[in-house]
Amino acid sequence: MKSIKLIGLAALLSLGLVGCSGTKTLYHWGDYNETAYEYQKEPSPETQQAHVDEMLEIVEDATDDHELVPPGIYFELGMYYAEQNQTQTAKVYFDKEVQAFPESKTMVAFALQQLGEPVQ
Repeated sequence: MKSIKLIGLAALLSLGLVGCSGTKTLYHWGDYNETAYEYQKEPSPETQQAHVDEMLEIVEDATDDHELVPPGIYFELGMYYAEQNQTQTAKVYFDKEVQAFPESKTMVAFALQQLGEPVQ
């Protein structure tokens, strides 16, 4: 009877430990959802800049912590810099998107075409 109680206690402790170990995701998302939502809800230069700052922080934090940057973050940064007429910076982020996610090559090629840039 004592061994059944010990097994039950061990099982409860195991479940407790598993339940306390936060969920680890494949990508480092930071506060992307919050800033994207705020920018969509109230588009302004301030909310746009807050969202861009968050994406730059995501890239920096993911790099520092040896985590993966989520798909589309580099592309979205590239589009932002393209809109700001900072084509060279945009191309850097487009290249990073293709390096991290080769399946995005078609989307990046289309964006570069829209910028009037040669596509490789």
